[in-house]
Amino acid sequence: MEKTYVIAWRSRSSASFGQSKKLFTREEAEQLAEELNQTHPNFIHEPLNLPPAAPAGAVEIVAHAAAAIRNMVFAFAPSRTFALPAQGAAFA
Repeated sequence: MEKTYVIAWRSRSSASFGQSKKLFTREEAEQLAEELNQTHPNFIHEPLNLPPAAPAGAVEIVAHAAAAIRNMVFAFAPSRTFALPAQGAAFA
C-alpha cells in the first residue's frame, strides 16, 4: 500500500490546526486518528489523503493540505477567520 495519508488535526478550543509530517497508509491513518481522538479529546484528528506528488510538486502538496485543513477549521468554526501563508510562501 502506498503511504499518501497524513493526520490533520484542529483544536476544539482555539484556532490551532496542523498536520503530521509522517505519511501513512489509509488503514494506518484511520487507526491512528481514532486513537488520537480518544487520547487527546481536546483535538479533532482526521486522516487526510494527499495527492500524488510530481517531482517538483512539494509546494502544491503543502498548499493542498493547507486548503483541506483550512476547510476543516471553517467547517468547525465558520464565524472565525484565520490568516494562512500565501501559496508558495516559505515556512519558517
